Amino acid sequence: MGSIKRQYFCVIIMLGFTIVSLKVLSAPPPGPPGSPSAGQFGGEQKKTSHRSRRSKSAKKKLKSKTKSTAVKKTRRKALRNATRKKRLSKTKKLHENKKRQETKNKKKQQGEKIRWFSKLDVHPLDKVSMCLMETENMKIFDGENFIKLRIVYARDKLVIITNANVDPSYDNVGITVDNKNHLKFDLYRDKSTAVINDFSSEKLKYFTKGKTAELSIGFWPSWPKTEPARVLIDLAGFRKEHQKYKVCVKGLLN
Repeated sequence: MGSIKRQYFCVIIMLGFTIVSLKVLSAPPPGPPGSPSAGQFGGEQKKTSHRSRRSKSAKKKLKSKTKSTAVKKTRRKALRNATRKKRLSKTKKLHENKKRQETKNKKKQQGEKIRWFSKLDVHPLDKVSMCLMETENMKIFDGENFIKLRIVYARDKLVIITNANVDPSYDNVGITVDNKNHLKFDLYRDKSTAVINDFSSEKLKYFTKGKTAELSIGFWPSWPKTEPARVLIDLAGFRKEHQKYKVCVKGLLN
């Protein structure tokens, strides 16, 4: 019995030595001092792999952020250009409107350029054939409608002929030359005609030397009563045509 136990004990010891020998043989050869072991090397590989993945993710995020920033910059630039164009367009329109208004104001100050004609015709009041100076038809707004009128000059009368009823009850009507020399209407004929008498010598000089003449005239019916209708006339045409008128008169006298 004792010998069996000893044999069994010897077998166990031999098995133990065999297992230890196999483990020693299967282990990797030791490296130089300070070199990482197999476990450490595996850990380093894992760390390197994780770091690589993290680096790729960071690069991807940076690329995406860069692209997003570029898109934002492009949009901001496009918005700035659009705003600048809109501002320039608005400024251009304001400048054009200002220029247009200045032109209108200048025309108002200079007066409407009216053509005058010299001709041999029947005087509208005296019904006698003589040399006349006459304007083309003009339009004047009475507050409701446009009224046609023309001015006829002959001898010593200036006649304003309209196609509406002239109202003689208005004050301060007539013709004012260069905002200082006022010529009142002396009489009214045929409900549609106003007359300035003694239009010679000094009164005629107002027209030949002046720059503009403002015609003010009232019309009926106009209820409630408002300001008289007005039109500003450039007298350059009168001065030019008056020379031809004098030639016409001189020819008749001779």
